[in-house]
Amino acid sequence: MVQKLFGEVITMPSKRPVSIPISPAHAAQSKNVSRRTIMRAIENHEIKAIRNNRNHWKIDPQDLDRWADAQ
Repeated sequence: MVQKLFGEVITMPSKRPVSIPISPAHAAQSKNVSRRTIMRAIENHEIKAIRNNRNHWKIDPQDLDRWADAQ
């Protein structure tokens, strides 16, 4: 959203909710499956996940929900 205030353009933050990425262990616990099941889904590109600079996997909870609903 963009607003003009005294001739200046101000960009307002979006109202889109921000979800905090979770670990495969937390994802497994929340969906009552094993961590290995989550890791297999990541390897098969069924769940989108990224590795951070500490080599830890992070999963977007919305992607996890989409995967779980499809199961």
